[in-house]
Amino acid sequence: MDQAWYHPAEGRAGRMSGTKLRDITKVVKATEEVPIRTTIPDGEDDPATKKGIIYPGFEVQIAEEWQGQEVEGNNLWYRDKNGDFYWSGWFGELAEEQEPVIELDESSVLPWWLSNYNIREIWDEGYMGEGVKVAVLDTGLDPEHPNLRHAISTEDSFNFLDRNKNIKDWNGHGTHCTGIIAANGTNNVWGISPKATIVGGKITRSVTSGINLDVLADSIEYFSDKVHVISISAGVAKINKRLREAIDNCSNAIIVAAIGNSETRRKGDYPAEHDSVLAVGAIDELENITDYTIRSGSIGVCAPGHEMYSTDKDGNYKTDSGTSMAAPFVAGLIALAKSKSPEKNMQEISDLLIETGTEKISGSFTYKTINPVKFMERI
Repeated sequence: MDQAWYHPAEGRAGRMSGTKLRDITKVVKATEEVPIRTTIPDGEDDPATKKGIIYPGFEVQIAEEWQGQEVEGNNLWYRDKNGDFYWSGWFGELAEEQEPVIELDESSVLPWWLSNYNIREIWDEGYMGEGVKVAVLDTGLDPEHPNLRHAISTEDSFNFLDRNKNIKDWNGHGTHCTGIIAANGTNNVWGISPKATIVGGKITRSVTSGINLDVLADSIEYFSDKVHVISISAGVAKINKRLREAIDNCSNAIIVAAIGNSETRRKGDYPAEHDSVLAVGAIDELENITDYTIRSGSIGVCAPGHEMYSTDKDGNYKTDSGTSMAAPFVAGLIALAKSKSPEKNMQEISDLLIETGTEKISGSFTYKTINPVKFMERI
């Protein structure tokens, strides 16, 4: 049986004489860029009407397999439901997703920012963030990281810079923050809410290079009715009308944001400085507010943010410090509470987190530290 084919490596059309193996329906995933043509010509001299590219990670539904032109030792071709042909050398069949097993054993040693707050006992009671969605607005995420791929929903994620679904993190900041929330214990690296679902919003390529206010507003508007918590570990010195309206209209999700890092400033970053946002400062292992946390009166609570070992880009790990690390910790703690009391609205949970905090003083500055046990008892 003759069928038209397209050789993606050589960029030419022709005829493929092959044997139909079987009628099937399955999904394959691209591992690198794949040139395709969207219509198959009737003959070798019939030009393609349109060409395109399948990017890494995109999935194709396959209707038939064919044996045909051999390319680099591989003669298996796929034909999709639209009649387009793809050489199988660029694809790999997707394994069936398995529910991740996330459990502690005797060898599990939790870091200070979990063990000091009896998070293990909260998990033992059955609360690990199940059913709660957290959006991380940052430099992107590493969806293939062994600690994070169980949690990340790429379907609901979005790149607000390039206006596409590619949220790959080339910087590492967003991946580090995500691990603080949802790392699953692989290599004994844990997040506070390992069964929460994470969606990524790529809003910057580097948190030190600045953030476009309209991009930040876009991302908040996009996720406001899709998630329970929005975690933002980046900020700007000023706010515009568009961003203010986006925050004010975010009534379903609670926004948790880092207050910012500076030893001299007394006003924090936006969106943390906005009065409807839960602003977070950083404390160390002794619950002392860190020198770099901006001493702003807008801070709702302070949480662990100093020397946090977590996930990094490209499947790696690193230690980092800052209010950037404290904000996702709080976002993950709120996810634990929401998984225990799904009927409570997000503002109630945020208010209770502040109410149950422990008051401390550093010089002339008064702040509250999180008290997870008391907080979860009151939820």
